[in-house]
Amino acid sequence: MAKMRSHSQTLDAVKAFVDRWTGRGYEKGESQQFWTDLLHDVLDIETPSEIISFESQVKLASTSFIDGYIAPTKVLIEQKSIDKDLRKGIKQSDGSLLNPFQQAKRYAAELPVSKHPRWVVTCNFKSFLIYDMENPHGEPEEVLLENLEKDYYRLRFLVEDGKAHLKRELEVSIKAGELVGKLYDAFLKQYGGDVTPRDLHSLNVLCVRLVFCLYAEDAGIFSKDQFYYYMAQYKPSQMNVALRELFATLDTKYEDRSRFLPQNLKDFPYVNGSLFQQHPGEDIPQFDKAMSELLLKEASLGFDWSEISPTIFGAVFESTLNPETRRSGGMHYTSIENIHKVIDPLFMNELRAEFEKIKEEKHDHKRRQKLETFQNKLASLTFLDPACGSGNFLTETYISLRRLENEAISLRLKGQKLLGLEQLNPIKVNIHQFYGIEINDFAVTVAMTALWIAESQMMHETERIIKFDLDYLPLKSFTNIHLGNALRMDWNDLTRPQSGHPLHSGEGDGFAVAHPDNTYYKDGTNREFVTYGNRIDNEKLILAKQYRKAPTSKEAEVWEWLRNKKMLGLKWRRQQVINGYIAAFYCTEILTVLEIDGEVHDTPEAVAYDEIRTDVFAKRGIRTIRIKNNECTYNNVKKLIESVLSNPPLQNGEGVPAERAGVRSFDYIMGNPPFVGYSLQSKEQKDDILSIYVDENGKPYKTAGKIDYVSAWYFKAAQLMQNTNTQTAFVSTNSITQGEQVAAVWKPLYDRFGIHINFAHRTFRWDSEASLKAHVHCVIVGFSTGDAGVPPAKQYTIYDNERALNVDRINPYLVNADDIWIESRKEPLCEVPLMTTGNRPADGGHLIIEANDYDEFVNKEPQSKRYIKRLIGSEEFINNKIRYCLWLVGASPDELRKMPEVLKRIEACRQDRLSSPDKGRQKLADTPHLFRETQNPEQFMVVPKVSSENRRYVPMGFFDKNTISTDLNFIIPNVTLYHFGVLTSNVHMAWMRAVCGRLEMRYRYSKDIVYNNFPWPAITSGSILGGAGGEVKTSQIAHEGAYEKIERTAQAILDARALYPDSSLADLYDEVTMPPELRRAHQNNDRAVMEAYGFDWRNMTESECVAELFKLYSKLVDEEKATVAPARRKRSTRSRVAPSGGESGG
Repeated sequence: MAKMRSHSQTLDAVKAFVDRWTGRGYEKGESQQFWTDLLHDVLDIETPSEIISFESQVKLASTSFIDGYIAPTKVLIEQKSIDKDLRKGIKQSDGSLLNPFQQAKRYAAELPVSKHPRWVVTCNFKSFLIYDMENPHGEPEEVLLENLEKDYYRLRFLVEDGKAHLKRELEVSIKAGELVGKLYDAFLKQYGGDVTPRDLHSLNVLCVRLVFCLYAEDAGIFSKDQFYYYMAQYKPSQMNVALRELFATLDTKYEDRSRFLPQNLKDFPYVNGSLFQQHPGEDIPQFDKAMSELLLKEASLGFDWSEISPTIFGAVFESTLNPETRRSGGMHYTSIENIHKVIDPLFMNELRAEFEKIKEEKHDHKRRQKLETFQNKLASLTFLDPACGSGNFLTETYISLRRLENEAISLRLKGQKLLGLEQLNPIKVNIHQFYGIEINDFAVTVAMTALWIAESQMMHETERIIKFDLDYLPLKSFTNIHLGNALRMDWNDLTRPQSGHPLHSGEGDGFAVAHPDNTYYKDGTNREFVTYGNRIDNEKLILAKQYRKAPTSKEAEVWEWLRNKKMLGLKWRRQQVINGYIAAFYCTEILTVLEIDGEVHDTPEAVAYDEIRTDVFAKRGIRTIRIKNNECTYNNVKKLIESVLSNPPLQNGEGVPAERAGVRSFDYIMGNPPFVGYSLQSKEQKDDILSIYVDENGKPYKTAGKIDYVSAWYFKAAQLMQNTNTQTAFVSTNSITQGEQVAAVWKPLYDRFGIHINFAHRTFRWDSEASLKAHVHCVIVGFSTGDAGVPPAKQYTIYDNERALNVDRINPYLVNADDIWIESRKEPLCEVPLMTTGNRPADGGHLIIEANDYDEFVNKEPQSKRYIKRLIGSEEFINNKIRYCLWLVGASPDELRKMPEVLKRIEACRQDRLSSPDKGRQKLADTPHLFRETQNPEQFMVVPKVSSENRRYVPMGFFDKNTISTDLNFIIPNVTLYHFGVLTSNVHMAWMRAVCGRLEMRYRYSKDIVYNNFPWPAITSGSILGGAGGEVKTSQIAHEGAYEKIERTAQAILDARALYPDSSLADLYDEVTMPPELRRAHQNNDRAVMEAYGFDWRNMTESECVAELFKLYSKLVDEEKATVAPARRKRSTRSRVAPSGGESGG
């Protein structure tokens, strides 16, 4: 809808609009021109009349008119003259007194449902009040004409719906990433061919600093275009020195700056946060004219950095890394939508539901108390992304929490201004609640910068609510993003005390306690207060000082008992700020808070508040003991403290074990760890897996060498979650929930750590936000231990495409069934024919004859015709493609020598095999006329190894000895129509979909997992072995003769196919083009097979079917284990009715 134009062009247009309309505004004569100008000049709509209508009639008691309506975004406009107060009532024609918003709602009620407004805007030419009709009772946002130059983007909702806004953010962020890429490449050229790792590090740091400066001048952190005007005064040859001087200034406090510093540098603010801290060896390349213009004209003046999404931009920014590095590290970029697939079910849905419940509270005072408690809860949560990359998950989580907090702040205020100490800063959620581990140093810096940018953007949103400015600078040091290999780190170290007292550590570096006397215990000099890695609210420090100066009489009495180690030799402090809460008395030596409770603590609200505070302290290993005011005697207090000394350290449910005292457990672990299949892992990555996936004795599990790299993050998280309430959710390659890897990955996690899956997204395509998108196929698994994360009534959720399925359990195959491990087996569990892999040519293509070469080859070598057979892989089988091969089994040397054209191909095959690096293939050069395998049964059934996920049935078919199958199919010799009917049924398809592997989204059939473990219906003369119910009498089955019935329905499938000889199986099994005869034949076959199992074919769902098959599988396995000396089963070679029709070769 809106075209893209440069930032400077937009600002010029906005300024002209403001100048033109300031002081003007008559409702009747100028409204339409005002809105037309706004849409065209400010919002860049080429033809406003295409989207906005004026003076539309609406029938009330009399005919009225809607001033304006923007149809694409459903915005209803009520316009008033410049002298009208938008919040006050105006007398209507019927005598009622309505303010403009009430008037607009009256109009809206008379519109068709399809035109009900999403937004209502009331305007008086100098102010826009914006009402979100998703929250019709909430306070409106206000945008002033006089501030439009900096706030114009807040009106974009007029022309962009929610998704359009996200699209705009995406476009802007990708453009920003491309600009950084240009800058990076330009700087890199200056180094010439000799680039060292230190040079690359310097370049990465430079790019991050430039991005912050470019963002700061557009977002109001610096003065408007301050960075541009500073740099523009220098020649290209001077720019690197100018940048060094600027960076040094930004890192120097005002009081420490030289009194002779030039004014253009003196005007820049003190940034801090270590972002501009100089380190030895850092360098800035020389600029040339082209680089100067790129930085100043294109990156600075030509682009508005304030509009970037820090979540998206972080990933795009990281794309300046070498693509080879991204591939080897297994990194994939993450969309905001996909991030919410993780964080919403993990915690955001629950927090949102809690907030919505608070909104229902009718009493203002109670609602405000609950909102404050809710804010404190948000501020107490901690998050870890142990493979954080550029910080996408951390940044989006921070933004989501802050937006929820802003809603809480807005609801608390209800249009009023903050009063008292809270006016200093009502924000409690902050970036120090977020921790990350990342192996790439550039990504670490990007992640920190993204969080700082997100903090700035969210602070601006808060400012619009509270209607006064907050201080963003100086940044507080933020060291929670750790550089290193997450698999070789103890994740507890991120919050473990680093030095000094067990509870005191460096600024922003984990666990600390702030004291109201303005001392900070590490080295006696640091006065930046940080609590558990969180920046302390100034108002809490001020309140703590006040409480200390004016204690209650009982507090003063207790302090006399405790001070100077008078009681039990323990050192106590009073009025301690701990994670945003003020503790009355705190002893660091026994990690205990003592509270004296008056009557005010007996109210339900106070009890709830105290419970949250106690839980926050307990997560950090701090015990809370409480005593009633009227019971507070010296002896009672002493006994209470002695009980602490005699009790063991806090355990799960109360806190953490002694070895983790002072280490706070994370509330949530999340992220998108690297996807590297076991066959693609480097030696270092394989060593990581083998060092982590170990049993209680430290010995690697025997299957640890054949699992995906991402599995190690699951194991580390499961270890960390022990004795905590931590919950985890990871995006993962879908292979860990399929095939052989399920038992290898998940069984140790269940057996050792007792995890359970709380929610899961089944396989879906995970798209990147980069210009060159990386499509990967993923699952999301949310899990925890103990009671943590267990939903109410144990209603777990499986997300399958757009559907959310509520189930009573989720197993590692992501189905609603018992926790059962389908492990690889070499022979079938039931008495059925053996399945084998087809024949691998291993010939370099020399024994294969393409269809268009067949006639020419046979003409040249007529004797070869009797050695040529049809060749089918999965592609040829499904799509009816014709290929041939030389099948020279049994051909004598004399016969071969009579066929020179054949000999040429044999020699070429021999040379190909000899040149292979694989020793096994080299050995095949001894028999260059043969495929690696030489299976050619009289009659066999083909099952393709890979088939589209869009097919309801995996196509299967019969062939005879005149056709050779390659190793891209499985084959089953000596198979009957009965076996074909069961295997092609919806029952077997349900089993296959649950336990097979995937190639991208396509089904990857497996002999050892799918076929050999499949629980067949045990049809006997008197009964049919069913699912959970054990034996089901034949009289209970709808029809007797199940074996024969399945044979008939199977033959009917082949007959239906034969009606369409010119159609391929791809045509026949396409859900859109499937012939009705074939569909009916399959439905009848499905019914027959379900009856053979004793299943309710009318009502059973696929998930219920899978659950019953899992039970039957478990029963068969238990029976097999119970057999003391199992006789080797005789494989069924029963040849019933030879199949007719279908694919038999001739």
